[in-house]
Amino acid sequence: VTKLDENVTANDLIWNELPPIESFRRVKMREGAQLLLRAQDQEGRASGNALPICFAYRQQEIKQLVFNGANFGNWHFQLQEDPTRDQFFKNFIDRSVRWLV
Repeated sequence: VTKLDENVTANDLIWNELPPIESFRRVKMREGAQLLLRAQDQEGRASGNALPICFAYRQQEIKQLVFNGANFGNWHFQLQEDPTRDQFFKNFIDRSVRWLV
């Protein structure tokens, strides 16, 4: 879902350079969930106890994808003028839906 570039370094750069979003502190990962994205601290580091931003799990053989972020739809508008990242939001949503199906 979060692999938007085959190159691991380039993929990390895509995610790390996104405009910030708000996350909900009370969201907790379910036991057995796979962490896909986590918040960075103010210095830009991902700490071990950082808030989960995106995680996936299965419940009764049904795939669940949780995105813990508000206003992430703004990424679409904020990145449209950047030719290297204008398709980011569309690709992320597309990959998420394909994984769920």
